[in-house]
Amino acid sequence: MPLLPFPQATVNVSGRGNTGCRTIRVEALAQTKDGYLWIGTTAGLARFDGLAFRRFNSANLPELASDRITALAADVPHIPGGDHGR
Repeated sequence: MPLLPFPQATVNVSGRGNTGCRTIRVEALAQTKDGYLWIGTTAGLARFDGLAFRRFNSANLPELASDRITALAADVPHIPGGDHGR
């Protein structure tokens, strides 16, 4: 399946202890057959299961060479070091 261009969206997020907002740009989206929505951003990869997000970045998944995720392919069977869909 060819990759389609994705219009970029910018999301401002802040967490406890932040003095300001950090800008995170969504650069890629993919949905896998098991229903997960994968979101590639300038701050890593997120997986949404319909209820909660799980974040992956170079700090918790050293296999990621960079936190900037610019493309996703939905037919990859698993992420090394991930929970493999559990």
